[in-house]
Amino acid sequence: MEVFPAVCFPSLGYLRALASAEEAIIDIGEFYVKQSYRNRFDILGPNGKLSVTARVEGSARKGESVKDAKLVNDEWRRLAKKGIQAAYGKSAYFIHYYDDIESLINHAVYLSDLSVGSIQFLLEQWGRAIPAISETYVETQITKDHRTRRAFIEDDIKQPYTQVFSDRFEFVADLSGIDVLMNLGPAGAEFL
Repeated sequence: MEVFPAVCFPSLGYLRALASAEEAIIDIGEFYVKQSYRNRFDILGPNGKLSVTARVEGSARKGESVKDAKLVNDEWRRLAKKGIQAAYGKSAYFIHYYDDIESLINHAVYLSDLSVGSIQFLLEQWGRAIPAISETYVETQITKDHRTRRAFIEDDIKQPYTQVFSDRFEFVADLSGIDVLMNLGPAGAEFL
């Protein structure tokens, strides 16, 4: 079994690794790691790459699990939605997916709600299986542990897709799955 961290709106590299795993499990029982990609995602906006951070209450107490890390109910939600609107408002699939993404951001109470919800949402759009979720730390029967990976770099894209701001920037890899979804819609499944 391959164990994955819970990551909000994960990168295409993460989604590829998850979709290609024979048996995958997302561990929301692991300790929340500050300044990690567990509560951050990158999108391509009109001014370049934009990192969006889902703020966690009290920066999460030491030893707190991802499932217990409560999201702050402040400006980050508004800024995340504005960033996504600015980045993808003119994309072909914005109208089809934005309401669901906005709902995920608005209604998530815990980091695990946002992470698991966004992973499930993205995989469902591309007809991929939803992995199992573990609320307790996974320690046994692990064939590959992705929780310690710093990033899931998607360096093997053979044919970059057209991004909204391709007139301003060369292709930018390692963005959130939102980028592929907004630019390619259902056809994004071929990149998994």
